[in-house]
Order: sequence, then structure tokens, then C-alpha cells
Amino acid sequence: MSWALVLVAPPEQLEILAADLFDRGALGVELQEPGMPLMPGTPPLPEGRGRAIAHFADRSAASESASALGAEPPVEIPEEDWNALWRAHHRTMQVGPRAWVHPPWEDPPGTGVAVAIVRDREPSHDCALSGALRRAAQRASRVRPARRRHRQRRRRIAREEAGRTSGGGDGQ
Repeated sequence: MSWALVLVAPPEQLEILAADLFDRGALGVELQEPGMPLMPGTPPLPEGRGRAIAHFADRSAASESASALGAEPPVEIPEEDWNALWRAHHRTMQVGPRAWVHPPWEDPPGTGVAVAIVRDREPSHDCALSGALRRAAQRASRVRPARRRHRQRRRRIAREEAGRTSGGGDGQ
């Protein structure tokens, strides 16, 4: 469990406020300045003001900071398994006729798969499937399976040998 302390201040004081919050034991401070895009669901900033959201592991440090800085009492933030939440958004996806990209915690699809690419990314990295990876998987899915190529090669060799033994027009 952690605690969040929300403070509203003039934009020019946000950096100083953040330094003070870190000195008081904040694990992290998010600054929201006028004109910057806010996360969906975040209330709009008051006109001409900014917001500092400080996160504390210790309730007493958060409460003492709120009292000292004239803020509302801290808000309790329930613990969440961020690893499980992150994994919930990354599933196996088909990127070509026979190509799939899958995270390491899922098994690749079974039948008809030419290429199964394991995409192992940390939660902090960009999670979008890159265009380069998508194009590579699509190209790889167009490659014929080895069995088919070998079968076609054997047929071609058999036809060539049949042409040689049938007299092929060389007078023999």
C-alpha cells in the first residue's frame, strides 16, 4: 500500500515543491503543468495552476508532509500487481497469413504457423508492435515450408532425369 499527496501550486513553484516533497520522503513526484496533456480521467487543472502528485510508502511521512504544506490528507493507493496488469494487455497476435508474434508467457499457435516470434519486452519499453517486426514476420510467413520446397525439388529432379532417359532428342 502507498499514499498519494496532491498539491496545487503556481507553475513556477512546482519544481521547488517537488524537491521539498522528495526531502520529506516522497518516492516519486508527478508534475502537471498548465497546457500539458493529462492522462485520461485526470481532472483538469485549475486556471493558472499546476499540480504535484507525490507518492509515499509511509503513511506518517505523507500525513506530516500534508500538514506542513497545507494540503488535503493523503489518499491511500491500493497495491496492484503491475506485472499481471501489464501482461493482460499483451497477447498473441497474427501479423501475416502464417506468422504470429507472441509474448514469452504464452505458447505459440499450433498448426499452420510458419513463423512464431517471441517478443520479450520489459513493461517500461514501448509496447507497440513495431513496423519492422511486423514486416519481417509477414515476409517470413510467405516463405514456403521446407517440406514443400524439398518435394518440389525432388519432382524437378525426377522430371530432369526422366527427360534424359527418354532420349531427349540427342540421337542416342
